[in-house]
Order: sequence, then C-alpha cells, then structure tokens
Amino acid sequence: MKRVNRFNTGRFCRRLLGCGLVVGLSLLAGSGCGQKGKIDSNRYTALGEVMAGKTIELCGGKGTIVLVISESDKDKPTASGQTIAAFRKALGKAVPVAAIESVKTPAMIMRGIEPLPAAKFAELLQKYSTADYLVSFVGVPLLTPDQIAQLPTPRPQVVVAVVHNAPARAMFAQKVICLAAIPKVASDVAAANSPQELFDAQYQLITPETAGLLPN
Repeated sequence: MKRVNRFNTGRFCRRLLGCGLVVGLSLLAGSGCGQKGKIDSNRYTALGEVMAGKTIELCGGKGTIVLVISESDKDKPTASGQTIAAFRKALGKAVPVAAIESVKTPAMIMRGIEPLPAAKFAELLQKYSTADYLVSFVGVPLLTPDQIAQLPTPRPQVVVAVVHNAPARAMFAQKVICLAAIPKVASDVAAANSPQELFDAQYQLITPETAGLLPN
C-alpha cells in the first residue's frame, strides 16, 4: 500500500508521515490482529475511550454530538469498529449522540484519495449545523484556504478521532477542527497498563495550541 505523503514541512512531519500515519491506516484497515486473526482490541478501545473523555471535557458534558463513520465499520469487528464502540460506551449518557452518519470510503487509502471528500464534509457540516460537535472516524479532507472560507456557518466543531491524512494547520486556525489524534512516529505499548497509557504510547493530541506541528 502506498503511503500518504502530504508532509513537506520538515523532518518531524516527514517522519510522522513515514511511520505514524501508516499505523493509523493499518488500524482502520483492521490489520492490527493477533493470534487467530483476532483484533488486539485493547489498543483500539483505548483510542475510543480516551477520545470520548477528551470530547466530554471539550463540551463540558453538555451539547450534542454527531458521529461520522465508514459504512465498512457498521456492526463489524474491524479495528476502527472497535474504536467506535469504545467511544460510544465511554461517552455513555454524558453527551447524547444526535445522529450517526455512515459514508462510503475507499477500500484502500492511497495518494490523492480523500476518505471524506471536501464536498461531503461541507454537506455534513451544513446538515448538522446545530450540533455542537461532529466526531469523525473517517478523517477530514485536506481543505484549501478557499474551501475553508466556503464552509457553512454556523457549524459544529470537529473532533478527528481517527486520522487518514493529517489535517492542515489552517483548519485549526480557522476553528474548523478543535482536536485530532495523530499517530506517533514510533509506539511502544509493551509497558502500558491502562487505556490512557496505551493512548499516550501511540498517539499525540493536536489542539489549536499545538497545530504548528502540522503542515500549512
């Protein structure tokens, strides 16, 4: 599988692309399997649990959430399906899920292919303009400044629970995205004893304050 190569802003970003995003793509393809083909659910449920907790913190336990998932993850034991189930379970009744949108995504994510096209992303933001947060498990498109300027307002803030292509820095600056989990260059989960430790070993949270690590 070709690696997605969108980073052109320094050694950190190139290394992040070369290693970390491959981890993210493997997760979504369901390739993180242990013996007898069973998904190593701990690392995937950790992602869902921690991102649910961070989402609850963001909204202060109030508001509504819309989930965007891939059709391939609906009621199936895929890696990202494990993450979605863990997210919903951890969310509990703290913040209601107003709707779940499933979108058709490519079987393989390759150079130049966006799992969530810009037009579809804008359509979802318009459709759910009264929701507080849109949580995407299919990534976000790499929007140009002109495309960002044309997004509907008002619109929900976006949490990117699973990354395909790392979002552009401008999407944080323009308050399109408020939080994203980016796979780390290298991960060591052997010593992790809790969901938070598993998450910290594999992912880095990107916020508007740390978005300078991302490409323009």
